[in-house]
Amino acid sequence: MLISDGIWGVLPDALMVEVLLDHPEPRAAAAALSSLALAHGGHDNASAVVVDVLALPAASLRDSLESEASLPLPHRLKIGHELDGLRVEEILHDARETLLYRVRNLRNGQQLVLKTLQPGMEGDSGATAALLMEEWRAKRVVSPFFPQVVPVEQKSCLYYLMTWHAGATLQSRLDGGQHFPAGEVVRFGVALLKAIATLHRLDIVHRDIKPDNIHLGRDGVLRLLDLGVAISLGERKADDPIGQAGTPSYMAPELFENPEPQFGYDLYAAGVTLYHLLTRKYPYGEIEPFQTPKFAEPSRPTRWRTEIPGWLETILLKAVSKEAKDRFETPDEFLLALERGAARPIAAPSRQPLAQRNPLKLWKIIAAGSLLINFVLLLILLR
Repeated sequence: MLISDGIWGVLPDALMVEVLLDHPEPRAAAAALSSLALAHGGHDNASAVVVDVLALPAASLRDSLESEASLPLPHRLKIGHELDGLRVEEILHDARETLLYRVRNLRNGQQLVLKTLQPGMEGDSGATAALLMEEWRAKRVVSPFFPQVVPVEQKSCLYYLMTWHAGATLQSRLDGGQHFPAGEVVRFGVALLKAIATLHRLDIVHRDIKPDNIHLGRDGVLRLLDLGVAISLGERKADDPIGQAGTPSYMAPELFENPEPQFGYDLYAAGVTLYHLLTRKYPYGEIEPFQTPKFAEPSRPTRWRTEIPGWLETILLKAVSKEAKDRFETPDEFLLALERGAARPIAAPSRQPLAQRNPLKLWKIIAAGSLLINFVLLLILLR
């Protein structure tokens, strides 16, 4: 049963269950719920959809995953090799654990991306389970802002297929010397936040938002890549391992102390991503792996590019605030700020006194001032 707040805000749960039991036909149950809500004084939208599930597949998700987990890994493929009617045309990515190939379906000519594990990972149950769960999450994300999983009728090996899109990641464009104007970065930000909102509505935290995982296609569409370290909060158990939480320079300050995944960390990483696309710098400086950073105040983007509009700088500084309470709470809030832009700029954060921002620096200034005053007094006395 799917109901709007015009029903669940008016009718108690027990009464709704009673209606369902009294009306076994779905259409009649939906109509009865709507009518009853209006009769009880509801004035809001009273909409209901009731679905009668007649049967379920014999195999559960766990059964399906266990069946695929028994498949062997493909050997290392080279250009021209064929696998299950797919011909390898390019090795896209050769990482420590995973391999990505661009392949062509010999039946229909479609170009696809094949993702699998390195041959040396054979027998690694953890890596196998991670790849299968990554595919399962990607199947759930039906959106133009993501590559789409392509079903395979029969596999001889462990892998999954995604749609292929010509273009390049934003990081590769930066590495190639491309500079992005503020207007284009705002456009990227709007698309990125819509992609993040899609994930969050599915209870998925990406955990590795960065320019290297954002692809700009030749068709002009921005797509978010790589759900390899993503976590579905709804399916996660308290004792489940968390694993690596992304790239240090894009990680929120709290992640260095408390690695529990939260939706807000994607928004922080999105803020750092837009900051980096504009300035090629990081708000708190570059953070190396295994480093324990200290966070003071973020550097203003206009320090690196003076032409950045003030309203955009305010948005970025809010997105990457040191304190979580000062950041955007949802993708929609962040998105609205970008879309309104200069027409309705958000308020600039009040600047904290130096005593709160950097008490050590304050005491250094006081000590230096005291020494200077004492030196001047000493000169006066010696005259």
